[in-house]
Amino acid sequence: MGALNQGLQCNRCGAVGSLSEELQYNGCGAVGALGERLQYNGCVAVGSLSEELQYNGCGAVGALGVGLQYNGCGAVCALDQELKYNGCGPVGALDQELQYNGCGAAGSFHKELQYNGCRAAVALDQELE
Repeated sequence: MGALNQGLQCNRCGAVGSLSEELQYNGCGAVGALGERLQYNGCVAVGSLSEELQYNGCGAVGALGVGLQYNGCGAVCALDQELKYNGCGPVGALDQELQYNGCGAAGSFHKELQYNGCRAAVALDQELE
């Protein structure tokens, strides 16, 4: 575990790391937080940034096809569309490319995460310490 500049641990298609707080991934899901706590279970997730997000499978319930709006270190997104994070977040789509600015990375959930500076490049099915 640790911040991105301290290393990222990947397990299968998940990871253990941090952006501003700790993100802990299990399998294809995650337990972690950006501003508040996001709890993921497998490919399903229950969590919240400013309100609660319930994920069904690899998708989301509550804003299916519409948009999820987050404040601060959150995101503006629509399912399978674009996720835009402010500050310590990424720009990308769910199964497409995630572009982090500052302490982030460019890559994809099911592809490769490329970190700049003291970050690393690793596929989510590999392991990085």
